[in-house]
Amino acid sequence: MLVRPYRRALRSDSYPYGRTEEEWLETIRSVRDRWGDREYLREYAIFHEPLLADDEDELERTIWQARLAVSPSAAADFMRVGMDTDITDVLGSIRVPTLVLHREDERGVAGYVGERIRDVHVVELPSPAGFYSD
Repeated sequence: MLVRPYRRALRSDSYPYGRTEEEWLETIRSVRDRWGDREYLREYAIFHEPLLADDEDELERTIWQARLAVSPSAAADFMRVGMDTDITDVLGSIRVPTLVLHREDERGVAGYVGERIRDVHVVELPSPAGFYSD
C-alpha cells in the first residue's frame, strides 16, 4: 500500500506536481529555524493532516511527538533527503498488487504513480469539507 505517494519531490518538465528547488530550500530553512516552535508545528501538523484542527488533544500529542522525536537540524536533513529522492525508475518493477491512497488535492501525482505500477488500485480518500479549493 502506498499512502499519498510522490515519485519525486522536485518539479520537472515531465513531473509538474513537485515544488521547485527554491521552494524546497525555503521549506528546509524554515524547518531548521522553527522546528520545535509550538505555533510552527501546529501549522505544519494541520497542513499535513487538516482533521487535527478539530481534535485539540490529538493535535497537542502530534506537536509534542514532533518536538521530542527529532532536532531541528535532523528534521531539516530528513526534508533534504525527501527533496533529493526520486523513485521513478522503480515504479515499473513493482510486481505485487498495490493499493494507492490519496487525498483530493493529490489526484495528479497519484495517477502518475498509478500509471506506472502494473497491478494497481487507486483510491481517493474524502477530504475535510472546505479544505481544498477547486
